[in-house]
Amino acid sequence: MGDLYVIDEAVFPYVAEGILKNGAPFYYNGELRPADFGLWHPPLYDYLLAGFVGLFGFSPFSVRAFGLVCVLISIFVLFLVLRRIMPRAPQIAYVALSALVLWSPQVVSGALIPDIDGSFGFLVVALGIWLAAVVKQDTISPRLALLIVGFATLSVATKFTITGFIALIVGVAALLSQGQQWKKALTVVVGFVVGTAVALGLLVLGGVLIGYDARLPFDYVFVSVSSRTPGRGGLSGAIATLLDGPGSTLVWVGPSIVLAALVAAVVLAVRRGKEADSRFVVLLASAGVFIVLGYAVISASPFQFPKYTPIVVPMFALAATTLLSVVPKRSMAGFRTPRGRWVAAASVGILIAGAAGMFGLLTHDERVDGRSLWDLTVLSAACLVAVAVVFAVALLLVRPVDDEGSIVNMRSLISSSVALALLVTPVMVQASAATVNATAQYSTRYYYGERGMNSFVEDAEKIVPEGTPIIGPKDVGFQISRPFYEDAILFSWTVDKFRSFVEDKRVPFIVTRKKHDYSEAIYPAYFAVIREFYKPVLDSPDIDFVLWEIKSN
Repeated sequence: MGDLYVIDEAVFPYVAEGILKNGAPFYYNGELRPADFGLWHPPLYDYLLAGFVGLFGFSPFSVRAFGLVCVLISIFVLFLVLRRIMPRAPQIAYVALSALVLWSPQVVSGALIPDIDGSFGFLVVALGIWLAAVVKQDTISPRLALLIVGFATLSVATKFTITGFIALIVGVAALLSQGQQWKKALTVVVGFVVGTAVALGLLVLGGVLIGYDARLPFDYVFVSVSSRTPGRGGLSGAIATLLDGPGSTLVWVGPSIVLAALVAAVVLAVRRGKEADSRFVVLLASAGVFIVLGYAVISASPFQFPKYTPIVVPMFALAATTLLSVVPKRSMAGFRTPRGRWVAAASVGILIAGAAGMFGLLTHDERVDGRSLWDLTVLSAACLVAVAVVFAVALLLVRPVDDEGSIVNMRSLISSSVALALLVTPVMVQASAATVNATAQYSTRYYYGERGMNSFVEDAEKIVPEGTPIIGPKDVGFQISRPFYEDAILFSWTVDKFRSFVEDKRVPFIVTRKKHDYSEAIYPAYFAVIREFYKPVLDSPDIDFVLWEIKSN
């Protein structure tokens, strides 16, 4: 929690710091953008974060604590939603899905915490599901209309993208009602239009009062959409990132099995169509897929950055609770006997050993291996089958005698084992990945290999004189307390323009990454220029950053 920021997680805290210093979201973002405007998203999250760190101090720990508070509140709201929609659902599903969030490598590492989608976005999605349940179950009233307007205002003030997703989900929930379907749907449409107008009006008014041009967030949206290039966004970009992206395959096994659980829950709900909430379960489960694909179309983000996956966990939680309905209570009753307790203890021990094995694989592969769709499929299937076998053996050893015959028993045993494995296996993977993350020298789940940020910044500050500018990644630039030129901007120029900049400016030091984005493997021509003008002065095999000093000649 107290480690220095890595990659993009540094941005939101420094926007919040800019709010505290300037009263408006302008912050130092390098020498090329000394007064950058920090509202890429609407301002609610940034101002709440600024208020939190204003009270508790500006530090990585307090920033991540704010995100963790958001996550905990989100889980509490999710519990309330689950109780409303599925009051008799097995409690173990709540615990399993909470663990899936809390043991997420992003939460443990802190890389998720300062970002909207994984913390505050989770809360908005959970509230959106609650609103969908209210719209489906209640009759039209002024209170319901105000709830819709209030939620729309909150979601637009949080993130435009989430608003569109949730508006469609709530609208479909209205059409699933027993009565007043079209009146409810119209109320939802009008409510979201009014809420959007209120949120945007407050944004414009806030800009006038605080002193920034309120058109800038809208300009950002238009520029962002118009600048999409083939491969950066869309399904083709998502597929390309999934097939050839950074990171260890095993980290992705958890989310992939959650997706399998989601699909299984949909199938189960469809087959049991007479149950009261089956259509709503299908809606929510499908909504999880919808949000993932929506983000994929926008920028391939869920497949490139696992930090985005927690915002679909509420849908996964609601859908996954239906899975445990296939586990008969009498099957679990056998674990209460003396023999059953020994079987349960042995099963837990085997699962812990399996998690330790995953930890070993992650420790071995995390820093070097990529992933492929085939690797992901095989590993996910292997993990799921292994855990299902453990549950099957345990249930077989404690199963009660049934007069209906062994065939029925075996069918129930297999379905129960698979249902339990679909919930437990992702948590095992998440816990293993989180343990790796907590014990590693780096603390990010963006790119699985940013080692040694703390020690690098400490050593670099001893070498680079105070006030001396550097070229480097923005996370290093923010935290080394030196003026900096961001490498991402310079590497977006042509090689000739970059070379001219180096010759003219003769910036004394440059920081480069050894892996992934902005590394030599991605930008070999730019590194040829760097090697021509600079020499390495801080390059440790245990650290993923290199400090270069300009040559005297």
